[in-house]
Amino acid sequence: MNEKLNKKKNRTWILCECDGCGIEFYKELRHYKRTRTHYCSRECWCKNNKPDKIQCENIGKGKKGKKYPHLSGENHPNWQPDRNRHCVDCGKKFEYRTENQRCRDCFDKYNKGENSHSYIDGRTPIIRSIRDGRLYKEWRHEVYERDDYTCAECGTKRSEGNPVYIEAHHVKHLIKIMANNNIKSYEDAENCKELWDVSNGLTLCLDCHKKKHKNRFKITA
Repeated sequence: MNEKLNKKKNRTWILCECDGCGIEFYKELRHYKRTRTHYCSRECWCKNNKPDKIQCENIGKGKKGKKYPHLSGENHPNWQPDRNRHCVDCGKKFEYRTENQRCRDCFDKYNKGENSHSYIDGRTPIIRSIRDGRLYKEWRHEVYERDDYTCAECGTKRSEGNPVYIEAHHVKHLIKIMANNNIKSYEDAENCKELWDVSNGLTLCLDCHKKKHKNRFKITA
């Protein structure tokens, strides 16, 4: 060891020899006194202390790699088996760690009726179930496509530069169709052809739809 002192940035540095590779390097005196062994880099320390557990070539060089590969995967103390990595319905493998048992598509199909977290004794009105259903959305889209997204009363058309709010109006009210066909459940609504008749729909803007029903809070179609 060469006890050559050097003043640098108001600190005392000492020239010492690396116990790993043997090169000489400067080390701050206060750190030199704390340890019995001295290494020029963490790479040298790894090679002489834990050569099998740590990838020393990846440390301090900006390379990609896990710092502690011996503690990754199944060797990690918090490792859990892959019990939730696949959807229980379709078997699709999750691309990320999650506690959910179903993928998004299967969860949307499962989270209905009694399986829904907000289910309360079947209190959801049947008319709301119809409006939130897939068939109603398809019927509404077909009405819009047929009328070219244009209000049948005032001729206002929704476009990119003219974001007009349009709605699908029932020529024969939805309540009357349900009463005439004795619809008591969503299954009855799915089997009712009159309910999904596109000719019974009409594209209207919000103002014209209000005029049809005279009160926006009493709109039933």
